[in-house]
Formats: sequence, C-alpha cells, structure tokens
Amino acid sequence: MDPKSYIAVKMDKRGRFIGDEGSTLTCFIGSLVRRKQYAPINLTSWKDMPAQDKNDMVLQIEVLY
Repeated sequence: MDPKSYIAVKMDKRGRFIGDEGSTLTCFIGSLVRRKQYAPINLTSWKDMPAQDKNDMVLQIEVLY
C-alpha cells in the first residue's frame, strides 16, 4: 500500500480511537465482527478464533483505510 494513502487514527491514553477517523474505524470494526463469515457466533473467545479469520478481518480493515 502506498504510504500516502494511509489515514492516521489517533488514540487516547487508554488506546481508544478518537476523532472522526477513529469513529469511522470503530463503526467499521463493529460491523465487521458482526458478520458471520469473519466472526462465527459459535466461538466464545477471540482465543478460539482461527488465525486465518483474524487475518481476513485485518485485510478488510486495511482495504477501508
């Protein structure tokens, strides 16, 4: 990805996203984890999530930004 195409998302001291970019990213991540193709509802912990599914979610976030 071209470094010029990155969008900086600021975080507060607790690591929470802030600002307009942070709100957009938070909403997108929330919608992503509610999709069954990325986050199956039969898993009770992120530790049980297959690495490939986690990688697929990260790729989707990178596409957005």
